Amino acid sequence: MRFMTKTARLGLMLPLLACGALPWTLGCSAIFDGHQYLSADAAATDASSDATHDSGPPDPCAGACGGATSICEPSGGTCVECLVDHDCTRDLVACDSSSHTCVACTADNTSACTGDTPVCDLGASACVACNVNTDCPSSTPACTDHACVACGGEADCAGRVGAAACDSSSGACVECTAGSADVTCSTGVCTQGNTCSAFVDAAQRACEPCDTDANCASMHRCVPMRYATAAHGSYCLKLASAGCDQPYSVASTATSLGGQAGPYCGIDEDHATCEAVQGLLGNVACPTGDDAECAEAGLCRQVGVLANRCTYECALASRCPATVTCGPGTTGGVSYCGG
Repeated sequence: MRFMTKTARLGLMLPLLACGALPWTLGCSAIFDGHQYLSADAAATDASSDATHDSGPPDPCAGACGGATSICEPSGGTCVECLVDHDCTRDLVACDSSSHTCVACTADNTSACTGDTPVCDLGASACVACNVNTDCPSSTPACTDHACVACGGEADCAGRVGAAACDSSSGACVECTAGSADVTCSTGVCTQGNTCSAFVDAAQRACEPCDTDANCASMHRCVPMRYATAAHGSYCLKLASAGCDQPYSVASTATSLGGQAGPYCGIDEDHATCEAVQGLLGNVACPTGDDAECAEAGLCRQVGVLANRCTYECALASRCPATVTCGPGTTGGVSYCGG
């Protein structure tokens, strides 16, 4: 058995002697072969601190959460489905903060409410078609049991700009009806398309524009017309049964906007327009002699002894106003009323 020399034993004891000079509660370390050694009390304190740090704060749910309620709600110590929206699935995307359950929508998250169910019923946390009437389109404007249905009266259309009247035949909210026109339309007239007419009641006469039969004078109706092959608006024409006068001597078999079939006292729609006829009847001048100064289908010609007047092409004198001739005039070319 080998024994340390006196000098070696002294070198080993010097650090220990230095430790002894310190208060025991502060702990002591010595370096042996490059390692640090703690006193017994210091080592125990350090180990206890590590154990506490590794375990973290206490679990208020005691590790009981799992399955559908896998999240611990810390303030109550209960297992719940969610705490935030991110905890929920694609089908039920929002977390109800009061019940901590995943639902279709909340006041803060309506991202799942699209298509036919664009709003959130907060009471049921479900996506629905509507909560109030204004959530619905004008075609099915009344909200009943969170479904959009036909209107049953003016109250269902209240608050809709430009669609405050209920059309009982279609169940839609519209601008006006025959019964509401006096209130909803400034002209007091509603068209067959449930829009306010641009013209007042029974004021328009032959070849004057209209948008409903009600615009036209007695025995006149609002008739769609053409110029050549193109549609050309609607104008009041007299029923042929009431007797026709020049220049309205061409029979029109069109049906009026209100659904009344002809014949009507019309014009030659292949060569003239109502505007051109009105130009001649109104003695409209075309000072430069250019046809462009007259209405569509109008011609700038000498009419009788009057130079540079708007007129229109004719094939027969009966298609011109009474006492006005139909001919080529002094310049030749096509025949026109007043030539």
